[in-house]
Amino acid sequence: MLPLSGNTGEGATLETKSQGRFLVVESEKWPNAVAYETYDSNDQLYSVSVLGTGDTSTQKNYVDFPTDAKSVYAVGYDGKKILVYPANTLGTQENLTDSGFNIYPNPITNGKDITLSLKNAKGKYHFEVYDISGRQLLSAFDTIENINHILNQKARNWASGMYIISLHNDSEKYQKKLIKQ
Repeated sequence: MLPLSGNTGEGATLETKSQGRFLVVESEKWPNAVAYETYDSNDQLYSVSVLGTGDTSTQKNYVDFPTDAKSVYAVGYDGKKILVYPANTLGTQENLTDSGFNIYPNPITNGKDITLSLKNAKGKYHFEVYDISGRQLLSAFDTIENINHILNQKARNWASGMYIISLHNDSEKYQKKLIKQ
């Protein structure tokens, strides 16, 4: 019952076999992972592969990754998740809407509330927060108003550092860095 660890983008390669397309994950690079979750382009869970799938030595894990797959997360015994693949999910601004999304104050200090604002926000958004190593800290699907409330409840317990805030719906994608001092 040890904590999950690993670095996004490390120890994972795409491979095509006669049985389909897989993300081959090296167990050595993802200590204490008990399973891997594959998500499709709509952020819906596609499949779960348990430790050692496709390799009885458990040195590698063959994780389903069809052509419409978007990402794979390693899962620890306690349910915590870290993004395994793709590495560029957190580092790229590709395909992101570049205006209308703000976080303030930024940087933040303990005791201060964070406000996310989105020009012309309509309906609910998928919202995620990742630490700098790619570990998902928070995930929600709600209105901007409720996301602000959830974010402020959780952020009080975060350590100082940099965080990636991701917000998207079917037609818009936003991503910003948040610094907590």
